[in-house]
Amino acid sequence: MDWQEALALARQQVIEACERCQTGKLAEQITIKFNPRFTSRAGDANYRSLTIRLSQPLWQRMAPAERRETVIHEACHLIAYFHHGSQIAPHGPEWQSMMIRCGLEPKRCHQIERSDLRRQVRRREVYCGCGKREITQHRYTRMKKGHRYMCRVCQEMLTLVSPQETKKNAKSSKSPTPPSSRRFAFFRKRRKN
Repeated sequence: MDWQEALALARQQVIEACERCQTGKLAEQITIKFNPRFTSRAGDANYRSLTIRLSQPLWQRMAPAERRETVIHEACHLIAYFHHGSQIAPHGPEWQSMMIRCGLEPKRCHQIERSDLRRQVRRREVYCGCGKREITQHRYTRMKKGHRYMCRVCQEMLTLVSPQETKKNAKSSKSPTPPSSRRFAFFRKRRKN
């Protein structure tokens, strides 16, 4: 898919929505971007930066009518904020009236098939008194940086190396490592200020 053409099409649809809601000059200020990481939502709008972000993976699966509806949906968020301020509900009556002005039903959820788009969470092995446990890659990386977590079952600290490896390292090491003086919360490290 040619993303420049897709951006041009989205830009035309934003201009159309702004003209229908009598905010033509707002269309010039709105930035449109495609986000390759959006796999659940079709798009979002940020009223502070006047940016519309659209899902690159879902865009390819959408029919032309769904694409138009998504772009106008997000543009109506920005138009509603422009008319009524930032204290309005995201899908409240102000947004709904903008959607109706644009000739669309004010609904908020898409029906695009996305089951095969979900990112697989990588899991890593860690060890505790129970034996092997699996945690997410995110927690594993945090542990490598010094954060500590406790096992919910045995209440022991999770370690990156198995107890057998720890014993081997202890035999080969001449000086024992001093115990840590950090305080730990359940599954989360508390930072000292």
